Amino acid sequence: MIITSIGNPYRHINILAEFIAEQLKNRVSFLKARKKAIELTEQTDTKGIQIQIGGHLDGKEIARVEWIREGRVGNG
Repeated sequence: MIITSIGNPYRHINILAEFIAEQLKNRVSFLKARKKAIELTEQTDTKGIQIQIGGHLDGKEIARVEWIREGRVGNG
């Protein structure tokens, strides 16, 4: 097992997704988790971010999907 240090961890999408998932497991509001994820990526000088969260958000009976896009997101 090799352990490596990552300079800007919140610039990697897998780490950011794990952060959001952990926040949701700890019963943090999805709006607060989404806002915090955007703040963390803005600190890493990322051009943009798109977040999509789905399921029974905030304990509601009906499942839904919420998404937000900040900055420039695309294939190039």
